[in-house]
Amino acid sequence: MRQVTDIKFERYKKTLKKPLFIHLCHLANLMMQRVLLFTAIFPLYQFIVNKSWHQNPVNRQNYPTFYLQFYQMKKIILFFITFLIVDILMAQTTAPKTAAENKPTIAILDGFANAFNAHDVDRILSYMTDDCVFQASAGPDVDGEKFAGKEAVKKAFEDVFKTYPDAKWTNARHFISGERAVSEWTFTGTKQDGSKVEVTGCDLFTFRDGKIAIKNSYRKTRPAISKS
Repeated sequence: MRQVTDIKFERYKKTLKKPLFIHLCHLANLMMQRVLLFTAIFPLYQFIVNKSWHQNPVNRQNYPTFYLQFYQMKKIILFFITFLIVDILMAQTTAPKTAAENKPTIAILDGFANAFNAHDVDRILSYMTDDCVFQASAGPDVDGEKFAGKEAVKKAFEDVFKTYPDAKWTNARHFISGERAVSEWTFTGTKQDGSKVEVTGCDLFTFRDGKIAIKNSYRKTRPAISKS
């Protein structure tokens, strides 16, 4: 029982690090799951136990009162043990991600780069937070042109693919430090007029909860290669 208590305490302790509103929502969600679990298990449990009790060929009137009381207690104990086991199994699936699971990984960066090379905007955005920010390598501001939110970021990426229908980011190399990451690459693309671009560049990433919150892009400035 102490081990079960420790498991639940660790799960709720992690949620305390989140804002109060998110913590309360998570707690309400867990309580609702327990209520639904109880209502689902109890009728099935009653059916199984009562059926086995009534089919028992032994004359239960000959049982001493103590044994009858113990049998009733055994049913209650068995039910709560069953409920506790299922509850622990549910805790494994509903527990918040650990710090290690929320860290950026090379696999995430590789998947993000592959999604770009496939021009799959929806898959690209699946790696990013809902309030993601994309800072382009060029633009009117000191940090280039800034796009905030998934809709704006999606439109910016779609424009890149329209400008360079064959855009590719090759020779990717990734580096990770805490919640920050860097991807170096070589960008190649051909515009509609046939002029080509081939430059090296990099993305500076800021992660939050295992997803990209900020993509800050840089690339070399080089005259376009004229159509031959």
